[in-house]
Amino acid sequence: MIGTLALGYVAIGFVIAIGLGIAKRPPIFDLVLVTFVWPLYAPLVVVLRPQTADRREADLLAAFARARQTALAPLVPDEPTSRRLGKSVRAANARLADLDATLARPELDRAAVTDRARALEAHGSAAAPTAHLHARTLDQLDEVRRRYRQDLDEIGELTTQLAAHADLLALDPRVGRDTEATDTTCDLIAELVARVDRLDQEYDPQPGCLS
Repeated sequence: MIGTLALGYVAIGFVIAIGLGIAKRPPIFDLVLVTFVWPLYAPLVVVLRPQTADRREADLLAAFARARQTALAPLVPDEPTSRRLGKSVRAANARLADLDATLARPELDRAAVTDRARALEAHGSAAAPTAHLHARTLDQLDEVRRRYRQDLDEIGELTTQLAAHADLLALDPRVGRDTEATDTTCDLIAELVARVDRLDQEYDPQPGCLS
Protein backbone atom coordinates (compact mmCIF):
# COMPACT_ATOMS: atom_id res chain seq x y z
CA MET A 1 0.00 0.00 0.00
CA ILE A 2 2.73 2.44 1.00
CA GLY A 3 4.72 1.47 -2.09
CA THR A 4 1.74 2.18 -4.34
CA LEU A 5 1.22 5.59 -2.74
CA ALA A 6 4.91 6.44 -3.09
CA LEU A 7 4.87 5.40 -6.75
CA GLY A 8 1.78 7.52 -7.36
CA TYR A 9 3.36 10.49 -5.59
CA VAL A 10 6.52 10.29 -7.76
CA ALA A 11 4.43 9.78 -10.91
CA ILE A 12 2.50 12.98 -10.18
CA GLY A 13 5.79 14.82 -9.60
CA PHE A 14 7.19 13.48 -12.86
CA VAL A 15 4.16 14.68 -14.84
CA ILE A 16 4.38 18.12 -13.20
CA ALA A 17 8.12 18.26 -13.97
CA ILE A 18 7.46 17.50 -17.65
CA GLY A 19 4.86 20.26 -17.82
CA LEU A 20 7.15 22.80 -16.15
CA GLY A 21 10.04 21.71 -18.36
CA ILE A 22 8.01 22.53 -21.45
CA ALA A 23 6.44 25.74 -20.14
CA LYS A 24 9.22 27.31 -18.06
CA ARG A 25 12.50 25.61 -19.14
CA PRO A 26 13.92 25.54 -15.59
CA PRO A 27 17.34 24.02 -14.79
CA ILE A 28 17.52 20.23 -14.69
CA PHE A 29 18.21 20.30 -10.96
CA ASP A 30 14.90 22.13 -10.45
CA LEU A 31 13.09 19.40 -12.40
CA VAL A 32 14.62 16.74 -10.16
CA LEU A 33 13.42 18.58 -7.05
CA VAL A 34 9.96 19.07 -8.55
CA THR A 35 9.71 15.32 -9.22
CA PHE A 36 10.36 14.37 -5.60
CA VAL A 37 9.08 17.36 -3.58
CA TRP A 38 6.52 18.80 -5.98
CA PRO A 39 4.04 20.13 -3.38
CA LEU A 40 6.72 22.50 -2.06
CA TYR A 41 9.00 23.16 -5.01
CA ALA A 42 6.69 23.33 -8.03
CA PRO A 43 5.10 26.64 -6.91
CA LEU A 44 8.57 28.13 -6.44
CA VAL A 45 9.57 27.21 -9.98
CA VAL A 46 6.39 28.80 -11.34
CA VAL A 47 6.94 32.03 -9.41
CA LEU A 48 10.72 32.39 -9.49
CA ARG A 49 11.59 31.19 -13.01
CA PRO A 50 10.07 33.77 -15.39
CA GLN A 51 11.27 33.80 -18.99
CA THR A 52 12.96 36.97 -20.13
CA ALA A 53 14.17 38.16 -23.50
CA ASP A 54 17.83 37.71 -24.36
CA ARG A 55 20.28 39.14 -26.86
CA ARG A 56 19.97 36.43 -29.51
CA GLU A 57 16.19 36.66 -29.46
CA ALA A 58 16.32 40.45 -29.72
CA ASP A 59 18.84 40.28 -32.59
CA LEU A 60 16.68 37.78 -34.51
CA LEU A 61 13.49 39.81 -34.10
CA ALA A 62 15.32 43.00 -35.05
CA ALA A 63 16.75 41.39 -38.20
CA PHE A 64 13.31 40.17 -39.26
CA ALA A 65 11.78 43.59 -38.55
CA ARG A 66 14.46 45.40 -40.58
CA ALA A 67 14.11 42.96 -43.48
CA ARG A 68 10.34 43.41 -43.37
CA GLN A 69 10.82 47.09 -44.24
CA THR A 70 12.63 46.24 -47.48
CA ALA A 71 12.00 44.30 -50.67
CA LEU A 72 12.69 41.16 -48.61
CA ALA A 73 9.31 41.52 -46.87
CA PRO A 74 7.57 38.70 -48.84
CA LEU A 75 10.35 36.31 -47.81
CA VAL A 76 10.35 37.12 -44.09
CA PRO A 77 8.19 35.26 -41.53
CA ASP A 78 5.21 37.27 -40.34
CA GLU A 79 5.24 38.83 -36.88
CA PRO A 80 3.51 35.95 -35.00
CA THR A 81 5.89 33.44 -36.58
CA SER A 82 8.86 35.69 -35.84
CA ARG A 83 7.85 35.90 -32.17
CA ARG A 84 7.53 32.11 -32.02
CA LEU A 85 11.00 31.70 -33.50
CA GLY A 86 12.35 34.27 -31.06
CA LYS A 87 10.91 32.34 -28.12
CA SER A 88 12.55 29.17 -29.42
CA VAL A 89 15.93 30.90 -29.50
CA ARG A 90 15.36 32.30 -26.00
CA ALA A 91 14.44 28.85 -24.68
CA ALA A 92 17.49 27.28 -26.32
CA ASN A 93 19.74 29.91 -24.76
CA ALA A 94 18.18 29.16 -21.35
CA ARG A 95 18.67 25.43 -21.84
CA LEU A 96 22.30 25.96 -22.81
CA ALA A 97 22.85 28.03 -19.67
CA ASP A 98 21.17 25.30 -17.61
CA LEU A 99 23.41 22.65 -19.16
CA ASP A 100 26.51 24.75 -18.46
CA ALA A 101 25.44 25.19 -14.85
CA THR A 102 24.53 21.53 -14.40
CA LEU A 103 27.71 20.14 -15.91
CA ALA A 104 29.79 22.60 -13.86
CA ARG A 105 28.59 21.07 -10.59
CA PRO A 106 31.54 19.32 -8.87
CA GLU A 107 29.61 16.11 -8.22
CA LEU A 108 28.87 15.86 -11.96
CA ASP A 109 32.48 16.16 -13.12
CA ARG A 110 32.66 13.68 -16.01
CA ALA A 111 36.18 12.46 -15.28
CA ALA A 112 35.41 11.92 -11.59
CA VAL A 113 32.14 10.10 -12.35
CA THR A 114 33.88 7.86 -14.90
CA ASP A 115 36.72 7.05 -12.48
CA ARG A 116 34.20 6.19 -9.77
CA ALA A 117 32.32 3.87 -12.14
CA ARG A 118 35.54 2.05 -13.02
CA ALA A 119 36.50 1.76 -9.37
CA LEU A 120 33.11 0.29 -8.47
CA GLU A 121 33.37 -2.15 -11.36
CA ALA A 122 36.86 -3.23 -10.26
CA HIS A 123 35.50 -4.01 -6.80
CA GLY A 124 32.56 -5.94 -8.21
CA SER A 125 30.05 -3.51 -6.75
CA ALA A 126 26.40 -3.90 -7.69
CA ALA A 127 26.33 -0.10 -8.10
CA ALA A 128 28.78 -0.21 -11.04
CA PRO A 129 26.14 -0.46 -13.84
CA THR A 130 24.27 2.56 -12.45
CA ALA A 131 27.51 4.51 -12.15
CA HIS A 132 28.40 3.71 -15.76
CA LEU A 133 24.90 4.81 -16.84
CA HIS A 134 25.46 8.07 -14.95
CA ALA A 135 28.75 8.60 -16.81
CA ARG A 136 27.12 7.91 -20.18
CA THR A 137 24.30 10.33 -19.35
CA LEU A 138 26.84 13.08 -18.64
CA ASP A 139 28.53 12.34 -21.98
CA GLN A 140 25.17 12.65 -23.72
CA LEU A 141 24.39 15.93 -21.97
CA ASP A 142 27.78 17.29 -22.95
CA GLU A 143 27.08 16.34 -26.58
CA VAL A 144 23.69 18.08 -26.39
CA ARG A 145 25.43 21.16 -25.01
CA ARG A 146 27.97 21.10 -27.86
CA ARG A 147 25.19 20.87 -30.48
CA TYR A 148 23.22 23.66 -28.85
CA ARG A 149 26.22 25.97 -28.73
CA GLN A 150 27.11 25.22 -32.36
CA ASP A 151 23.52 25.71 -33.58
CA LEU A 152 23.11 28.97 -31.65
CA ASP A 153 26.42 30.30 -32.98
CA GLU A 154 25.38 29.47 -36.55
CA ILE A 155 21.94 31.04 -36.01
CA GLY A 156 23.71 34.15 -34.72
CA GLU A 157 25.86 34.29 -37.86
CA LEU A 158 22.85 33.88 -40.16
CA THR A 159 21.01 36.57 -38.21
CA THR A 160 23.94 38.96 -38.65
CA GLN A 161 24.04 38.28 -42.40
CA LEU A 162 20.29 38.90 -42.75
CA ALA A 163 20.49 42.17 -40.81
CA ALA A 164 23.42 43.34 -42.93
CA HIS A 165 21.63 42.56 -46.18
CA ALA A 166 18.48 44.31 -44.96
CA ASP A 167 20.53 47.40 -44.12
CA LEU A 168 22.14 47.30 -47.56
CA LEU A 169 18.73 47.09 -49.24
CA ALA A 170 17.46 50.00 -47.16
CA LEU A 171 20.38 52.12 -48.35
CA ASP A 172 20.36 50.92 -51.97
CA PRO A 173 17.04 49.37 -53.10
CA ARG A 174 18.63 48.50 -56.47
CA VAL A 175 20.28 45.53 -54.78
CA GLY A 176 16.83 43.96 -54.56
CA ARG A 177 16.68 43.75 -58.34
CA ASP A 178 19.67 41.41 -58.36
CA THR A 179 18.01 38.00 -58.89
CA GLU A 180 21.04 36.05 -57.69
CA ALA A 181 21.32 38.11 -54.52
CA THR A 182 17.58 37.71 -53.86
CA ASP A 183 17.78 33.93 -54.29
CA THR A 184 20.75 33.79 -51.93
CA THR A 185 18.90 35.81 -49.31
CA CYS A 186 15.81 33.64 -49.72
CA ASP A 187 17.97 30.58 -49.02
CA LEU A 188 19.50 32.37 -46.03
CA ILE A 189 16.09 33.12 -44.50
CA ALA A 190 14.87 29.57 -45.13
CA GLU A 191 18.00 28.14 -43.49
CA LEU A 192 17.68 30.50 -40.53
CA VAL A 193 14.05 29.49 -39.92
CA ALA A 194 14.89 25.78 -40.29
CA ARG A 195 17.78 26.05 -37.81
CA VAL A 196 15.59 27.73 -35.21
CA ASP A 197 12.77 25.21 -35.66
CA ARG A 198 15.26 22.40 -35.17
CA LEU A 199 16.26 23.75 -31.74
CA ASP A 200 13.00 22.53 -30.20
CA GLN A 201 13.85 18.95 -31.21
CA GLU A 202 17.40 18.92 -29.83
CA TYR A 203 16.88 18.36 -26.14
CA ASP A 204 15.41 15.45 -24.17
CA PRO A 205 16.22 15.97 -20.49
CA GLN A 206 16.75 12.91 -18.30
CA PRO A 207 16.62 14.33 -14.78
CA GLY A 208 16.39 10.97 -13.07
CA CYS A 209 19.87 10.02 -14.27
CA LEU A 210 21.38 13.07 -12.58
CA SER A 211 19.95 12.59 -9.12
